[in-house]
Amino acid sequence: MRCDPAVSPHRIVDPPCDCWGATAPADCREARQDLWSRVVRAQIEAIRYTFNVQSAGRDLSRSWIWEPKTDELTYEGKDKSDKPVEVTYLRSQLGSQSAEVKETIDPDFLNDNY
Repeated sequence: MRCDPAVSPHRIVDPPCDCWGATAPADCREARQDLWSRVVRAQIEAIRYTFNVQSAGRDLSRSWIWEPKTDELTYEGKDKSDKPVEVTYLRSQLGSQSAEVKETIDPDFLNDNY
């Protein structure tokens, strides 16, 4: 049996796994990710955040602006040569982006999200 959780602009009720008919924990995670994905795209204009790491003589900082409705992403950070980089692209058109965006920036976005 599947059920749709109650969704409102102010609160999401996350159902228990068996409510989704999940047969394994991975199925449950997938169902919840799908729920959040639908809610985020429907209600949020943009998410802005900065990913910071400080370790053994190295400081790393990457700033992101993600617009879920259009899946547009803006990145500010540094390249491998430590030069400032700012790039905006549509994730749906990743194939037409530079090698740096495809091989470094977009994977960093996925990493910094989680």
